Amino acid sequence: MTRIFFLLILLFVFSPVSAQIFEREDFHLSLEPTFAYSSGVLTESLYHSTDTNKKISLLEWERKVWLYGLKIGGNFKKFHFNADVESSIPTKSGKLRDSDWLNTADYAMKTTYSVGTNYADENFDSAISFSYRFEPCDGFFVSPMAQAQYSFDSFYRKKGANGWYGQSEWSSDGKNHWWYEDEAQEFPSLNPETGKTRKLAGIDYYRHSFFAWAGLSLGFQIRRFYADFTFLASPFTYLSAEDRHHTAGEDNVFHEIQQDFFASYKFNLSLAYEISRHFDVTLDGTFLFSADIVGDLYLGWSKNVDQPSSASTQIGSIRLGFTVKIF
Repeated sequence: MTRIFFLLILLFVFSPVSAQIFEREDFHLSLEPTFAYSSGVLTESLYHSTDTNKKISLLEWERKVWLYGLKIGGNFKKFHFNADVESSIPTKSGKLRDSDWLNTADYAMKTTYSVGTNYADENFDSAISFSYRFEPCDGFFVSPMAQAQYSFDSFYRKKGANGWYGQSEWSSDGKNHWWYEDEAQEFPSLNPETGKTRKLAGIDYYRHSFFAWAGLSLGFQIRRFYADFTFLASPFTYLSAEDRHHTAGEDNVFHEIQQDFFASYKFNLSLAYEISRHFDVTLDGTFLFSADIVGDLYLGWSKNVDQPSSASTQIGSIRLGFTVKIF
């Protein structure tokens, strides 16, 4: 990143000269450092093996991260392209909420619930897009667009979260109860047999997400101000994840693969103001939504578990950028 910012300083100082040297009437290129805040939730669900229409487990990983990145944009005549990458700053990322429905006689009963601080270990976003811009009338633009997006998210919750276990294995009377009832076992708690404090183990999670997008952008320009709204649908979404529940012995490791068609959607509103011939300031907001995408569950990567898994995504981001127009 130090080299990138050094390059941007050089561009800031010498861009008028470089623009005169490299400027082409039909081709333009720009660099845009960005700083963003992203807030949302990634979910993972497992279903009862005896009734695959009923959830047995739901984990909600809050994604509240700061990201920094760089966008490269350009166009040749009416063809436009953009490529951008963003990486997170490791930090606390809201909460991880873990819910279980373990009473097979009453699927509506949430027997288990735990909540603790979620930590963002590594989060990465990248995208490349292509569009063709029409101008039906002066100052109004219509752009069909195709985009490919890859994201990586890695989270963990440390040992010692708060939890309430009401399933028969843990309740005080050996029966199933709602997690909030008095019979449920609370954690952390003192083990009366050993005198030691019992704590819930930690959980790790990572997910690879790939989205193929297609859609339309509508924009307008009034003097130095430009705005556009983009709607994208994903003809194909692919997710691959690992869930690792730590234990005193061997960890429980599950892998999940989900894929679906037209299950994800993305909306973007982008605003830009031209400070000078060579510099713009930009502000945009993005919301990405995918419904529960159902797929397979594996113990390790080899043994297929006879029950489905699913995942969903709801993420909103706001981004500030400063565009350096090279030529």
